[in-house]
Amino acid sequence: MQHANSPTFKTILSSEIDQPMQYKLLAGVIIPRPIALVTTLGPRGPNAGPYSFFNGIATDPPMVVLSGGPRKTPEGEWAMKDTIRNIEASREFVVNLVSTPILDKMNICATDFDETVDEIDLAGFTTVASKHIAAPRLREAMVHLECRAVQIIPISNRPYRMILGEVLCFHIDEKILQERNRIDVAGFDPVGRLSGDDYTRVTDRLSVRRIPPPKDKAAPGAGGGG
Repeated sequence: MQHANSPTFKTILSSEIDQPMQYKLLAGVIIPRPIALVTTLGPRGPNAGPYSFFNGIATDPPMVVLSGGPRKTPEGEWAMKDTIRNIEASREFVVNLVSTPILDKMNICATDFDETVDEIDLAGFTTVASKHIAAPRLREAMVHLECRAVQIIPISNRPYRMILGEVLCFHIDEKILQERNRIDVAGFDPVGRLSGDDYTRVTDRLSVRRIPPPKDKAAPGAGGGG
């Protein structure tokens, strides 16, 4: 039975809309998304590019995923972006997490410059050496994850690359690192990606305690996070 105040849904078939509209809907409903400002090392030196199709996906070992697609050249051909090409060649990258103080610098790195432009220098970032890989970190970011790609999977028709990376080590600014390695979210001030030109900050938080099941209804091994 449908109630009078039941919502009305519009059904949109992915197969009936073009790629830009698919992206618009996907990026508009999966929000907010964390932003990985990914640094790599290529034939022309360091490179930086932001990716919001990104997240943490596993532990033991800690793993992240990011994906990116090609861009159109002036000749109308599809060409993979420098970040993805560099990861395919070296299997190494650094995730520099984006917070409010570096948002404007990150935005400069989002510009589709040609390969002759050093966007790291143009944005005013400072590179520092990583401990386990050749790709550099960005000093101004408060968190760096040194990663090694363990799997690179072609997906979609354009095509995109889905990159699964093992986090080899974490570099965290001690100002935001609290007891038992908890993160001071207010001090971190991370930025999330919305859609279009919009971003969001973590200025309002809710705490909701997980409800434990009755002992006789608990799943085997219950009690882990998810």
